[in-house]
Amino acid sequence: MMAPLGIIAGLGDLPVAIAENAIEEGQGAYVLRL
Repeated sequence: MMAPLGIIAGLGDLPVAIAENAIEEGQGAYVLRL
């Protein structure tokens, strides 16, 4: 349990940046679909 949490904490910044980009792209695609 501690090892995965450490990995997640250590790599936390990168997934957050990817998630933000994915959300932005997702919103753009959603708007275009409307």
